[in-house]
Amino acid sequence: MAIPRAPTFCPDEEQFRDPIAYIESIRPLAQRYGIIKIKPPQAFSPEFGLPWTKRFVKTRRQNIHQLRDRLTPAVRFMLRVIPLWREAGFDKHLPRLGGREVDLYSLYRIVNEFGGYDAVTQSRKWIQVGRRLRLDSGCTSMSFQLRSAYETYLQPFLDDGLDIDAFLTGELPPKKISGVKQERKETQASAGRTAAQGNAGVSGGKTSPLPSPRPQRTKVGSKSPASGEADSSPSRKRHRKLAISGVESSAATLAGQAPSDMDSAVREYVMREFGFEEGKTYTLEEYKARAESYLSSHFRALIRKERRAPTVAEIEAEYWRIVNGGEERVVVEYGSELNTLEVGSGFSMAGGESDPYHYWNLMEIARAPGSPLRHLADEIAGVTKPWLYIGMPFATFCWHNEDNYLYSINYSHLGGAKVWYGVPGASAEVFERIMQSEAPELFARDPQLLFKLITMLSPELLRARNCPVYRLVQSPGEFVVTFPQAYHGGFSAEFNVCEAVNFASPHWFRYGRYATERYRKFGRESVVSAEHLLMCEVLRSDLNVLLRTNFLHRELRQLLRRERALRAHCHTLGITEEYYLTSTDLPEDMQCMVCNQMCFSSVVESQECPKVYACPLHASTLQRKYGGRLFLLVRHSLPELHDLINFYLASRPELAMLPLADVEDSGFQSDAEQVV
Repeated sequence: MAIPRAPTFCPDEEQFRDPIAYIESIRPLAQRYGIIKIKPPQAFSPEFGLPWTKRFVKTRRQNIHQLRDRLTPAVRFMLRVIPLWREAGFDKHLPRLGGREVDLYSLYRIVNEFGGYDAVTQSRKWIQVGRRLRLDSGCTSMSFQLRSAYETYLQPFLDDGLDIDAFLTGELPPKKISGVKQERKETQASAGRTAAQGNAGVSGGKTSPLPSPRPQRTKVGSKSPASGEADSSPSRKRHRKLAISGVESSAATLAGQAPSDMDSAVREYVMREFGFEEGKTYTLEEYKARAESYLSSHFRALIRKERRAPTVAEIEAEYWRIVNGGEERVVVEYGSELNTLEVGSGFSMAGGESDPYHYWNLMEIARAPGSPLRHLADEIAGVTKPWLYIGMPFATFCWHNEDNYLYSINYSHLGGAKVWYGVPGASAEVFERIMQSEAPELFARDPQLLFKLITMLSPELLRARNCPVYRLVQSPGEFVVTFPQAYHGGFSAEFNVCEAVNFASPHWFRYGRYATERYRKFGRESVVSAEHLLMCEVLRSDLNVLLRTNFLHRELRQLLRRERALRAHCHTLGITEEYYLTSTDLPEDMQCMVCNQMCFSSVVESQECPKVYACPLHASTLQRKYGGRLFLLVRHSLPELHDLINFYLASRPELAMLPLADVEDSGFQSDAEQVV
C-alpha cells in the first residue's frame, strides 16, 4: 500500500524572511497532513558549527526488532524467570556465547522440542540446539557451554515439558527452589526484616509538613498588582523531560510492576531490552564511520551482488521487515536528545539579527516575532533551545506528538536521508484508538503510554484501519515542520545530523488549551502554561498585531467562561476569600497536587499547608486532605478579564456579532465547563 507524500513548500527569499508568518500562511493547507517539508531558498546556507573530533555523541541502544511488540514471549519468559533467580540468591549476568547473549527462552523451547534436558544430553544433540539458535558452530566448546547455561540458568527453576503459555501468563508456578537456595533466601529475608526494624526505630513516626511563611497578598477588590505583570518573573534554567525520563515507569509498566516494587535485575533487563540502556559515546567522525560500516554490513549481500548502495526505499522495506517480524535481533545506537546548551548547535550563523534569515536558526526560532514562546523567562532545553539528533541506519523516533501540542521544526545539517511519517492532528484520536487496540495489556497497566516514545506501528497498518498517514524523506538542507497534535515518527536511513526545537503561533493557543485538559485527565505535567503565554501575548504584544487575529479574542472568551465556572465552583465549596497572585508566583511552582497542571489564572491554597496547591477543579481534594481555611488566589479578577475582552470588541466590533459556536471549538470542551 503506497503511502501518500506530504507536501513540500519552496518559499522565495522574501517569503522566507519571517518563519512564523510564513508557516502561518501555509497552515490551512499544511496542517491537513500533520507534517510538511520546507526547502529553503539557495541564499540560506548555514555553515555547520559542530566539531568532528570532540567526543560528545552520547548514544542509547535501540532494539529495532522490539519496537512494535514490546512484550514478546521471550520477554515475558525472562520477566518470569529473573525474579526466580533473585529469590534463590542467584546473581549472575546473562550467558554469552560466541560474542552473543544466549536467548534463554529459545534455548528452553528448543531443548524441550528435542524431548527435554535428559534426552538432549543422552543423544548428544546440544550442537543441534546451538545450530537452531544460530550460534557459531565453530565456537569452541559450544555444546558444553550451552549445556552449562541450561543447567545453571534454567534447569534448577523450570521443569522439562512446562506448559510455556501457562507459565508466561503466570497461571503455572515454577519448579520449587532447592533447599540450599531456599535457606539462602530465608537468611536474606531475615536480615532484611532486622534492618527494617532498626530503621523503624529511628523514624519515630509520621511527620507533618512544616508550614512556610505566607507571602503578603492583596485582597481581590483592591487595585490589581497583575496588570502588565505577565511577567517580570526571574529567569531560571529549566529542562523538558527527556523522552526516557520516564524510564522507571516505562520499565515498570512493561514488567507489570510498580516502579517501587520492581526488582533491580528486572529493571536492568527491561531497560536494556527496550532501548533505555546507554550506548557508547563517540566523536562525529567515529559515529559516521560506525553508521557507514553498519549499513555496508547489513546490506552486504545486495552490495556484493549489484555493486551499489541500497536505496532509501530498500532500506525502508528492510526496516519494516525487522520491526513487523520481531524475530531477527537488530540493535543500533542513536545519539538523540543531545542538549545544544551543553554540546553546541549545528548552526553557526554569525550575522545575528542583521541576517535576514536569523530566525530560521533553530537556536532562535522559538523566540521569533509571533511565537508565544518568546514570552518565557526561562530557556527550556528541547522546547525553546534545540536538541541534536544524530542517527545511523534504522535509528528510530517512535510515534508521538509534541509536548503541549506545540509545533516542532527539524533541520537536517548533513548526512543522508531521514524518513518521516505523519498523522494530522484532526485524526489524533483515531490513531490513539488503534495504538490502544494493538497493546491493550500495556495500556491497561499504564494509560500514559501514549506519551512515551516506545512503540512503532507501520503506516500500512494505520491506513488499513482508516487512519490517514503521510510520508516524506528529509535530505540535508531541508526543514520538516510538524503541526499541533499531529503524531509523527520515523527513522534514519543513513548517517545524519539533525536539530529540532519547538515553537508556537497564535493559532496554537486552542491546542495548548486542549493539551492541558488532556494532560489533566492523565496527571501528566505540562511543559508550558498556555494561559500564562496567552496573557503575556495579550498584555505585551503590539496592538496592530493583536487586532489582526481572532485567535486571541476567542481564547480570552474561553478563559473568562472557564474562570467564571471554576470560581463559582470554589464558592460552592465555601471558598470565599480571594487574593491576587504576585509576580513571584510562577505557574511552574504552583502545580496542582492532583492533576499536576500548572496553575496560572487561579489556584487554591490551604492555610494549614502553604505551598501545597490545587487547581479549582480539585480544591475539594485539598480540603479533605488538609482541612482548615482555603484561599482562592487569582491572577486577574473577572471584571479585569471582561475589560480585556471589551477592549477587543471596541477595536473589532465585528467580533461581537460572532455567535459563541463560531468562537469556540466544539471538540475542545474544557473540564472546567463541566463543574457547573
